[in-house]
Amino acid sequence: HARAEAAFRAACEKWPSEMSEVLELTPNEGGVRKAWVGGDWSKFADNAEEKASGAMPRWLQEKLRIIAPVVATTGGSLVLAVRLCVSEAVAAKRSQSGSRPLTAGEITENWEEVFHVLHGKFGSRPEELEGLFAAELEALFAPLSSSSSSQHLEDADTEKQREALLAANPLYQGIELALSPLLSSDAPSATRLYIACDRPAAVVAEVLGAVGLHLAEEQVVESGDALECVKRLAALESPARTINIIDDNAEALRRVTNDLSLVSSTRCFFAEWGYSTPSQRATVAAWPRVTLLDVVALRQLLAPIEHPGGSA
Repeated sequence: HARAEAAFRAACEKWPSEMSEVLELTPNEGGVRKAWVGGDWSKFADNAEEKASGAMPRWLQEKLRIIAPVVATTGGSLVLAVRLCVSEAVAAKRSQSGSRPLTAGEITENWEEVFHVLHGKFGSRPEELEGLFAAELEALFAPLSSSSSSQHLEDADTEKQREALLAANPLYQGIELALSPLLSSDAPSATRLYIACDRPAAVVAEVLGAVGLHLAEEQVVESGDALECVKRLAALESPARTINIIDDNAEALRRVTNDLSLVSSTRCFFAEWGYSTPSQRATVAAWPRVTLLDVVALRQLLAPIEHPGGSA
């Protein structure tokens, strides 16, 4: 996942000495559970080429995949989570008392309490980590940006990076079909689609274009703050239009539904197919202003229908 890779690179930039030790850890030492691998640790063992390149170890990728829905509220918090996972694993390896690193479940269950002490523990500042993360994410997606594509057309390595990035950031299954009616040239104007993310518009366009979908740059809202993004859209749209907010981030939806200024103009939907934990889905299901949404229901919701008010 691109955000995890950017967080790993940012952590290596911030703590080069401490992070260098991650390459010497085995999956077992890193905290990979037997249930993840069916007892076969080799599934998360890195080969010599991967270790030589300094790539993020597979065991760390998997651990971040599990904890990210809880810890990745911002890029900086994900960087802290990377540092925590590595610190825990290194400390456990050095321990003479048989200690083990925190499990993914222990991290997610206690993240709110743990998060508040990590900056002091690791000597970092929130704005510093946010800046490092943003820079690494931008560098990671450089091969997909329109500005770099023209100057690297003949660069075989860059093209390989581009293909790898597209392969590593696919649309969820069924999303392409759901988006198609709104991204076709003859889509009705009553329904307008916006995509909000913390990546450049050119990157979003490239990912969609790879599967034959085309989105105008003004329909990509570059924002890492969901509430700020929704308020920007609400200011752009007519008061008669309803803004349907679809997100797999429970915390983002909670903030939007708690904002009384948006109650009459928005409807919130929790993307069940997205990046979330079972406990998050159960929590959101109890919220009266949020509707759980699967891919089939998404297609019905996005079906372009002409009506006076319209929706966004």
